[in-house]
Amino acid sequence: MDPRRRRYTGQRTAPYAALWLLARIERAGGPFTPLTDPQRSRIGAVAAGAAEHVERALDIATQRRMLEQRQEILCQLHEEDVRARRRLAARLTGWCLLLAALITTWVAARL
Repeated sequence: MDPRRRRYTGQRTAPYAALWLLARIERAGGPFTPLTDPQRSRIGAVAAGAAEHVERALDIATQRRMLEQRQEILCQLHEEDVRARRRLAARLTGWCLLLAALITTWVAARL
């Protein structure tokens, strides 16, 4: 059986189907009736719609990647903020302990 026929039962892959359809659109010779103008128009419209879907999917993927990158940056900023707050808390704790020791010493000296 000729693999250029639509009923070909061999390997059917997307690249093969695309090449087969391209050959039909370009009116390559083969064991099939040439496409009519309405059929060619319909194939063009479907192909344009498929291209829009692919472009939209790529745009969504790009936007998702950008959002993930923004989220990573925000997480990094948050982590830096948390570290800075911990350092400040440690310093304040040290100062509070020193102040408490000074007050205790002062009070003890007053008694």
